[in-house]
Amino acid sequence: MVDQKTVLVVEDDEGYRMLLNDALTDAGFAVLLAKSGEEALEKVKESPDLILLDHILPGLPGVEVLKAIRERSDAWSKEVPVFMLTQKNDLNTVANAMEAGISGYLVKSGEELSRVVDTVRQKFAQTEAKHHKGSDS
Repeated sequence: MVDQKTVLVVEDDEGYRMLLNDALTDAGFAVLLAKSGEEALEKVKESPDLILLDHILPGLPGVEVLKAIRERSDAWSKEVPVFMLTQKNDLNTVANAMEAGISGYLVKSGEELSRVVDTVRQKFAQTEAKHHKGSDS
């Protein structure tokens, strides 16, 4: 049996958080939920396989959460894919997220939940392929 991948969803909007939870669960992923930056930093202790991180959060903003994750000294924190979720589609937001070490950028929309799930699937497929390639040599 394949290990179930865990996705941490960090989103302060309860409706969108639950929509993501349902879509990812239906797609076969285990889901951890956080509604603030501080809560996200608690949940990362469980070492999820991928993080969907809202840009605008109460308290600690998404980019600051990302920086805190990337600054940790363990290998997981350097390698875990983190995708920024935001309704903002401006270059400044993208640049700040890229500078902080984001893996990708997704604009939030209820109609685009399938795109989020597809992105998560693709990232896990790429990671698996990379690990298989590395173990073959």
